[in-house]
Amino acid sequence: MRYVLPAAAVVLLLSAPAWAEVNTGVYVEGQVGYSFPESVDAGVGGIDGDIDLEEAPVFGGAIGYRFTYARLELNGSYRKYDVDKVHAEGLRSGGDGEATSVVGLVNLFIDPDLGLPVHPFVGGGVGAAYVEVDTGNDSPLEVDDEAGAFAWNLSAGLTWDITPSVALSASYRYLRLAGTDFSADLAGIDIGDVDVDDVVSHEVLLGLRYTF
Repeated sequence: MRYVLPAAAVVLLLSAPAWAEVNTGVYVEGQVGYSFPESVDAGVGGIDGDIDLEEAPVFGGAIGYRFTYARLELNGSYRKYDVDKVHAEGLRSGGDGEATSVVGLVNLFIDPDLGLPVHPFVGGGVGAAYVEVDTGNDSPLEVDDEAGAFAWNLSAGLTWDITPSVALSASYRYLRLAGTDFSADLAGIDIGDVDVDDVVSHEVLLGLRYTF
């Protein structure tokens, strides 16, 4: 046993230069994950309500540049939520609609090469989102419209450098879309624009990255 630990240490030391040979340069990344949205508050003309969305898968990707201690990237992602419940003026119904968001972000990550195969990263960025909301015909507050919104996110996770060019990542992302307005009906009557508050989602992502 007394020879095992020194031998393991030697192996690690000999492997360290290989770990340190992480490429810098242009990279592409594919991502999949799951989004857990918070309830969304909405109101119009003194009528308040909220929309509960179900969890949904997330699909995305990025193209960026890896420096020695940081990464700068353009990230795009897509998610489609089913509407779970809609509440308005004391009325509550099961939702039969959906909400879709396509988000584009410019992100900056602090992602240092520590000379190890696994290393942490943290960062965030800003961008824009295209949002479609359809609460369905069974909802007392009917919203069927689309709009653009400001978006920002914070993210943290771990990267595992399998080879100098290929890496796996696991991360958490806090994504927030700024509130916006959608046209709405209440019991079939046009009530103008409904003011929807910020949409917040908590997302868990897995990524596969290739650095050229």
